[in-house]
Amino acid sequence: MKVIIYYGHDGAAAKAFAAELREAKHAAQVRHAPFFDQPEKADDIVILECVSDFDRGRIEAAYRAALEATGVLRQDGPTVEEYVAAGYSASVYPPKGYASRSTPEEIAAAIAAQINPAPPPANPVEPTDDELRAALTAAGKPPHPQTGRKKLLEKYNALKATE
Repeated sequence: MKVIIYYGHDGAAAKAFAAELREAKHAAQVRHAPFFDQPEKADDIVILECVSDFDRGRIEAAYRAALEATGVLRQDGPTVEEYVAAGYSASVYPPKGYASRSTPEEIAAAIAAQINPAPPPANPVEPTDDELRAALTAAGKPPHPQTGRKKLLEKYNALKATE
C-alpha cells in the first residue's frame, strides 16, 4: 500500500503522521509531499489541515480522476443518508470516484423523499384570548382586562407547567 501525505508548509506534522502511519500499517510505503504531487501513483492520500483549500481541491480532483481512469472506486464514501444530509441530491449518489455504501432501496427512498418531502407538522391550535382569560380566571388568577396576548400566553403556559 502506498500513501502520500500532503502537508503544505508543516513538514514536521507530516513526518510525525507518516511515522504513525508506518507503525500502524507495517508494510505501508508512506511518502510526504509539500504540495501537488502525482496522487495517481498512490493507493490513498492524506491531506493535512494546513494545506490551502485551493491545493486541497486540486489534489482531490487529480486523485478522483486517477481512480476513475483506472476504474477503481474508493470504498470510504458517504452513505446516501450522509450525502443528502450534506446538501447533495440523492439522484446523483454515489459521488464520482466512490462506490455506493447504500442499498438500492435506500437510494430509491432518499430520491422519493426529495421529490415528495413530508408535509410540515401541523401547528397545534392555540387558544383565543378569551379562552386564555377564561382558563386563567378558572384557575383563580384572573388577568387584567388590558393584558396583551403575549402576557396571557406566558401566564397560561406557566399555569400549564405547574399542573
